[in-house]
Amino acid sequence: MKSICLIFVYSLIASVSFTQNTEVWVGANYNKYFESGDKDSHVLTANKPGFGYCLGVTFKSCQENWSPMRFSVFIDNYRGTIDNGFYGLGGSTSIYAEVEKTTFGVGFLPVNFKILKRVDLSLGGEARIRIYDRTSGYKAWRIGPDSFSKNLTDYPYSIHKGFFFGVCGKIGYDFLMPANWTLSPQYKFYYGLTEEFKNTDFNTKSLRHYILIGMYRTLTNNG
Repeated sequence: MKSICLIFVYSLIASVSFTQNTEVWVGANYNKYFESGDKDSHVLTANKPGFGYCLGVTFKSCQENWSPMRFSVFIDNYRGTIDNGFYGLGGSTSIYAEVEKTTFGVGFLPVNFKILKRVDLSLGGEARIRIYDRTSGYKAWRIGPDSFSKNLTDYPYSIHKGFFFGVCGKIGYDFLMPANWTLSPQYKFYYGLTEEFKNTDFNTKSLRHYILIGMYRTLTNNG
């Protein structure tokens, strides 16, 4: 946790040197795990979505209509349930896990532009590291007539990966406030390109939707 805090502070200091607008945002997310790759007829999936929260800071260019890069740092807490099974004639394997996960992330948004000076669009990517997880569930196997199961808290191999990457997009509408403040309700999505878990026998990724409220103040030059 100490190293993560140092990275956060360093990112904040470095970014402020290159930007004039700093947006603080907070909101809720809706997470859905899905199985990637070709769908096998022997695989049954009944994943369940979950809700979480997020907060972060985005460093924005002072240019009015477009900017070459935006940079964000954030904390993202999300939840969901994976419920997958592979069932064949000779045996089966399945996993059930209720997962809460918190990640620290860095976002790079190279595509940014405004429509009618109010609608703000951004596209880019996000890299994340896991800083916390809480998981309950089990993994089960059947080989012929014999069956076995193991509680995930006693499972000798962690199912959690430590690094994630995905693409993201955001759209917001700017409401101008007094004293150069701007209030911006936003919708954001994240589509994971890396798998969320390991040692599960399944290729599980994450798709998340966000509703955010952002606020920033535009610094103006008086001279």
